[in-house]
Amino acid sequence: EFTKEVISALQNDGVAVAGLDRIILRENLAVQDLLSIGKFVLDPQDDLNLATLIKSPIIGVNELFLYDIATNRGNQSIWTYIGLEQHFSEEYRILFEQLSIFFEVYQKTNVETFFQYLVDVLGLRKALLASCGPDSNDAIDELLYTCQNFASENNNSLQSFIFWIQNSDSSIKRDSSSSDKVRVMTLHGSKGLQAP
Repeated sequence: EFTKEVISALQNDGVAVAGLDRIILRENLAVQDLLSIGKFVLDPQDDLNLATLIKSPIIGVNELFLYDIATNRGNQSIWTYIGLEQHFSEEYRILFEQLSIFFEVYQKTNVETFFQYLVDVLGLRKALLASCGPDSNDAIDELLYTCQNFASENNNSLQSFIFWIQNSDSSIKRDSSSSDKVRVMTLHGSKGLQAP
């Protein structure tokens, strides 16, 4: 927690910071947003996950619209309510169409290509980097690489992959040695890097 505060303080003062030297994949915000798409196509009735996805930079609805959805839906799930309201409101129709695209991608892909399609073909990488910062690019790339490894070593089930990654401490060590930025790292990670 202290490390995150140090990085945030440096960034607020305009100091170029390379970020953490090690990232736990499932804790990265961009990765969490991508995983929420996978959870949505597997279980569209999960209201908490869908609300998270709708509010994320991927969809980006404002608080007021999300509040209206949550309070007006009655006993229906958020997904069911959006599906009904799309016939009466342009705003709901657009939201329904945005979310429906994820089902189409899911039907055409497997775990090896699902996130790759979202990130590179649908262009979600750009939206995520704009919101979560350019440091998330490494985490997104690692997620794609991890998907390919999982598919070759286990199976092509998106559900199995999401369960596995949420219960895994999979992390990446970032190489920031070539960048001209302040590096915040653990004492162990900084051994042998002493400057004159």
